[in-house]
Amino acid sequence: MSDSSTAEAVKILVRTAFANVPYPGDDNIAYAEADYNWEPARMAAFFKGKRWQELDWPTLQTYGGDASACLSFMTTEAFRYYLPAYMLIAIDNYYEAPADVPLFHLSPPRRADKARRTEFLEQVQEFTPAQRQEIREILSHEADEERRTWFLERVRGFAPAQCEAIRAFLRYMKTEHGGDFSTLTLDNAIAFWETQ
Repeated sequence: MSDSSTAEAVKILVRTAFANVPYPGDDNIAYAEADYNWEPARMAAFFKGKRWQELDWPTLQTYGGDASACLSFMTTEAFRYYLPAYMLIAIDNYYEAPADVPLFHLSPPRRADKARRTEFLEQVQEFTPAQRQEIREILSHEADEERRTWFLERVRGFAPAQCEAIRAFLRYMKTEHGGDFSTLTLDNAIAFWETQ
């Protein structure tokens, strides 16, 4: 194992690379939908005023909802700000914390599995032809493109040192815990971040 893939080396890279990321602001933590959806509002209230450097697994456990969902409700700025805390928590508390959360958010979406999509379409033959066509369109394009656009918006703008810290984190997770995750997902994430 190389020095850059050891836990302490990766944690130093993450802390250093993200040290000066600006706090997103109290009113820029959750998406605007927080006005009518209680989970983003609760998440924003929990993270309000917290520095990412102060977040650890015991603190995150005090969140009143599903702590693994928080990054999904964050604005792009808040995501970029709090991501390093989730990476450090995954390294330090792998077996207790939702370690797959940063991996999910750092992995570009893959196109839906064609065989799985075909099998599903065979199962919904009771629908009218128009309904089946709508399902096909949604499954083959919209959902994938929406997730891909969302992903790219959130990950654009990381500085080179931050991209290197993310690559080191992903390589560390593959080396230490690769058997716990889909190899394809980890390899897909690593390949994406190698180009950043």
